[in-house]
Amino acid sequence: MPRQHGGFVCHFRQRLPPRVISVIRYCVFVIHMTSLQLQNYLLANRKRLTLSQNEVAFLLGTNSGGQVCRNERFVREPNLETALTYEVIYKRSVSELFPGLYQKVEQEVAERAKILISKKNYSKSNQQTARKREALAGLLIN
Repeated sequence: MPRQHGGFVCHFRQRLPPRVISVIRYCVFVIHMTSLQLQNYLLANRKRLTLSQNEVAFLLGTNSGGQVCRNERFVREPNLETALTYEVIYKRSVSELFPGLYQKVEQEVAERAKILISKKNYSKSNQQTARKREALAGLLIN
């Protein structure tokens, strides 16, 4: 009968030392975290350029660093103009600055494309239908 040690099931008769269990937990944590995208990389890019929140706020055209702080802490998603301004300031594309949001939008579009493909009848085999089918298939995530 397998024993449980700190959330891990041990299929061996001997007990795992605590050090081994902590290494296993760390490895599982690292694997899990590398598969996730941060919602944004605004803070890292601001630190890279050694700018303060107030300096970035001035470049954005606002009076205080509060908006920058809320964007960096994932409290508020910036509007398109602000996102493009971040792109200009940090010299990184919007999809690089906001990979978590980009990934979420990409998945939503792929789901809607799949629904659109299943709804539409593409039995006519003309050039326009082939292009449309190809475009929708290109939106699907593998």
